[in-house]
Amino acid sequence: MFKILVSCLLILTNYTFTFCEEIPKYRRLGKINKDEINVRTDSTLNASILGYLKKGEYVLIIDEKYEWYKVILPPRFYAYVYHRYIKKVSDNQLMVIANNLNLRSQPSLKSPIIGKVNRGELLNIIDEGDEWIKVKAFPNLVGWVYKSFVDIIREADKDHTTFEESNLPAITN
Repeated sequence: MFKILVSCLLILTNYTFTFCEEIPKYRRLGKINKDEINVRTDSTLNASILGYLKKGEYVLIIDEKYEWYKVILPPRFYAYVYHRYIKKVSDNQLMVIANNLNLRSQPSLKSPIIGKVNRGELLNIIDEGDEWIKVKAFPNLVGWVYKSFVDIIREADKDHTTFEESNLPAITN
């Protein structure tokens, strides 16, 4: 029988974020070691910049490719969804009505996809346009960071380690 490992991660820096999700064996917790680090849409220097990470911020590393880490973006990063694939359920919340809805970095079909959400998921509205809605989509947004700017804080245990608030490092800036 397939067993899913679930972890809840709580990190306190300039903001607080909490999320629960599967933690495969290869995942790691990293800390950004330099200020104003580019987060890119892909693992190349030519890829579009999604934003910047600050020195001391923590990221959950979910993959690696060449000299890059794929990370879950902090909650301060936003995405855009196309209005035809959502249903507004309140003034500040919407429900996804499409399967595997793309989350995009800009309000355009040509914009890079930086995450996906499933039918029935709820997203918080940040801003609304005619065709596109800006949403808070943490922890579904991902980006790429050059490895040398990330210090590995904790590796996943070979068997079943989860990251928990009680074993996170103290924040010292």
